Amino acid sequence: MPKTIVSSTETEKDREAGNKNAAGSTAGEVPERRRSPRRSFTAAVAAVEPISQTEIDAHTTDLSADGCYVDTMSPLPAETDINLRLTKNGKSFQTKARVMYCQTGVGMGLLFTEIAPAQRPVIERWFAELRGEAPPEPFSAENPAVAVHANPVPRLSASKSDQNYVIEDLVILLVQKHVITEDEGEAILRKLRLAAEV
Repeated sequence: MPKTIVSSTETEKDREAGNKNAAGSTAGEVPERRRSPRRSFTAAVAAVEPISQTEIDAHTTDLSADGCYVDTMSPLPAETDINLRLTKNGKSFQTKARVMYCQTGVGMGLLFTEIAPAQRPVIERWFAELRGEAPPEPFSAENPAVAVHANPVPRLSASKSDQNYVIEDLVILLVQKHVITEDEGEAILRKLRLAAEV
């Protein structure tokens, strides 16, 4: 079965600015159900739906002890279980997660469902940094990203990854401003992903 690869980025500010209706509430607003406070947090996301092997490469906009929000133009449906890896500065956090809600063209809210004890220190360190209780850890190449699925997709080097996020942001902006169509944007993002694998 061929894999579906989706890649996108969008800032939370862009999402909020584009989805206000006349009454001032966010279009498709989902009631707040978080059990723990969230913090603004950007990390690379590699998510895989294990049955279809659908892959999503995107980034987070916020993080809580229970889950995160992932910016993606093509979110997975609500109630989908996934294998998830968040990576920041060379440190990775892996868990199983469930899509709690999705907003087509915007992103999806994830709930962490199985956090292994060995993974807890990574997320606890990130929260300590966010609260100002620990200095940010420098980039570490000694902790390579661990595969989220059986057939790992080659990952970009840190500098190419940063460049790709900038290009992805530009493509998203062009789609949002209706300079190019969503189909054209998805085609460019696919080409970018394929070029990165070579």
